[in-house]
Amino acid sequence: MEGLGVRFPWSTHPKFLISSLGWVYLVIVLDWYTKKVVGWNLSLRSKASDWRKALDGAINREFPSGVRGAGLKLVSDNGSQPISTSFMREMKVLGIEQIFTSYDNPKGNAETERMMRTIKEEVIWLNEFSSLEEAREKMGRWIEVDYNQFYVHSGLGYRSPEEFEVLYFGQKSAFLWDESTSRGGYLDMGWSEKIVYNANGEVVF
Repeated sequence: MEGLGVRFPWSTHPKFLISSLGWVYLVIVLDWYTKKVVGWNLSLRSKASDWRKALDGAINREFPSGVRGAGLKLVSDNGSQPISTSFMREMKVLGIEQIFTSYDNPKGNAETERMMRTIKEEVIWLNEFSSLEEAREKMGRWIEVDYNQFYVHSGLGYRSPEEFEVLYFGQKSAFLWDESTSRGGYLDMGWSEKIVYNANGEVVF
């Protein structure tokens, strides 16, 4: 959905998951208004470039024509990734205003903290991951289908993020997730194009 200032801000947050792989890093980008996870990245490291993968996936998905001029705000903590010179420079180029929570104040990013807790309870604690690819597949299926399409919130009138989005902004497209390829994409109801993402939120074609 483009140009919908009422939906902002977005927020991003890392989480460190211990599995048979050791440390695995999950970064999500959450729309505070719709509670939709618009971008995410799961990898074995947590660098500024990994944060950008999550954000790039969100931008490509929600702003296919470009994000500049949309008035997007991005909330994060004061970690080394979002305050890095390269990350801040790219946010400036994209026209995204960065907002930093105060130190040692998790309530400043409470919406995303709650989302991470839900992911732990619904995905991490209930699964054993034998590989990073398996973790990405299960995480992608849960985020894109189980959560965005079907996970209801009382604050959204007992609707899922995508149901709420459709109700208030109109139907733009349907998101399809293919478990066999760990890919999902928006098949637009009115367009002739199909935007497809892999399990890392990156555009495939």
